[in-house]
Amino acid sequence: LNAEQHAAVMAWLDALAAKVIYSSEHLLVAAHTIRRGETLYDIANQYNVEYRLLLNINRKAVSDPLVLVPATDLKVVPGPFRAEVNLTTNELTLYLNDMYAGRFPLTLGDQSPQPGDFKVIDKKSPQKTYVGLDGRTIPGDDPTNPYGGWWISLGGEVCIHGSPTIPGPKPLGCISLSPQDAQDAYGILSIGSEVKIRK
Repeated sequence: LNAEQHAAVMAWLDALAAKVIYSSEHLLVAAHTIRRGETLYDIANQYNVEYRLLLNINRKAVSDPLVLVPATDLKVVPGPFRAEVNLTTNELTLYLNDMYAGRFPLTLGDQSPQPGDFKVIDKKSPQKTYVGLDGRTIPGDDPTNPYGGWWISLGGEVCIHGSPTIPGPKPLGCISLSPQDAQDAYGILSIGSEVKIRK
């Protein structure tokens, strides 16, 4: 495909993923009917996805993940999600099993990762302290903190995170997403989700 054709196909795929995965329509599996005593955490564990994703998809039916109305139908998706980070195109692409699930542009910081296969091992929001290569620390509530309130650890020094409220002269950290994209990725990738980093 030439560049114009590629852009058209990707725009079509983005719209399709938004409808199939993130809309409230039951297009992948049948609706989940809430049972008495069930919480959104229980349902998320059953389908191997983040409860935040189910909360976002079902925001008209659910306001509190701990208080669900029995016999209500919820949109669910069978997980887990995985991600691929392309260091050449500066893009993070999400997949639900083998289905395309969206993409986010990224910026590489001063701790750019090496290619490899990783898994999400930890997540913190919103007060993760940044520790630089030079030992400098920036508290989580500082507007110049490179993590921007969202931090997903892939082990060692490799992480996916947000962006500072007040940008500095050069990007810091590892794999940086916009504040909204970082929040979305945080609510989609769960502990154990696979992340492949490649050039």
